[in-house]
Amino acid sequence: MRTLHCAGSLGFQTVLDRLSVTPGSVIIRNEDFPLVSEATVVAAVRLHQETGGMPVISVREAAHHPWRAFDLTDPQAPTHLLDSSDIQRGRRQDMPAVYEPVTAVIVIRGEDLTRHRELYTAGGFRPLRLSQTEALRLDGPIERAILAELGSSTPA
Repeated sequence: MRTLHCAGSLGFQTVLDRLSVTPGSVIIRNEDFPLVSEATVVAAVRLHQETGGMPVISVREAAHHPWRAFDLTDPQAPTHLLDSSDIQRGRRQDMPAVYEPVTAVIVIRGEDLTRHRELYTAGGFRPLRLSQTEALRLDGPIERAILAELGSSTPA
């Protein structure tokens, strides 16, 4: 397996361009998520192997359920993005958890990566749940400075 380290500012095309050969599998490790543990990366590789090479993409619990999302194309008339008439509109806390993909860790066959040129292939993918801490995206200089300060501070 080959590991590519990339920052969120790099486009997916850049990752593809870095592949001079088509490896068996590729681990894409996004450096904008520095709190992802080595154990999580190992778990992603194991899941990829156990599922016969299915793409593995890290996910986190979404902060808001899509049934609560609105389109503001017309600010005078916000509309629900999803037709939620078939569900009981209840409290946010009673809605089922939903997950969104994050590009912290991705394991994918090189062949799928170069053929489809996207992460979400027709055959689907296997989710790898990240903890809330691991899912923190620290991609700006302020976030990096805070992380460095926290790492260098000693408890009183």
